[in-house]
Amino acid sequence: MGNRVHIFLWLAGILLFLFFIGYVFLYDHKEGIANSEIWDNEFRRVGINPEDMSHDDSTWYYKRLSTCVGYGGEWEQECPRHENYCSGGKTFGDAKNQVKAIVEALKNRGTHPGCPLIYVGAD
Repeated sequence: MGNRVHIFLWLAGILLFLFFIGYVFLYDHKEGIANSEIWDNEFRRVGINPEDMSHDDSTWYYKRLSTCVGYGGEWEQECPRHENYCSGGKTFGDAKNQVKAIVEALKNRGTHPGCPLIYVGAD
């Protein structure tokens, strides 16, 4: 009976590990900007297809790749400057400033030149 419990616990542990790996690496944690007229208009104004843009809690992504530009719907909210380029200085900045920073990132091979992080493959 004890051997069955050990096998069950071992299998349960393996399943939990697989769910964890799937959640972290396979689940898309990013949100698109569908139904957001402000963002849609700003991106279209500069020639970016809004469907190519998404974000997580603090970063903008272009075609699912990080731009290193801070995302913030609350524009006066403090931006994590150690993680992202903050278009408002210490804050996320307004929509125009965030989009302007994304344009700079796209001109710089996808990553904002003021990004505080060093990415693998960066020059």
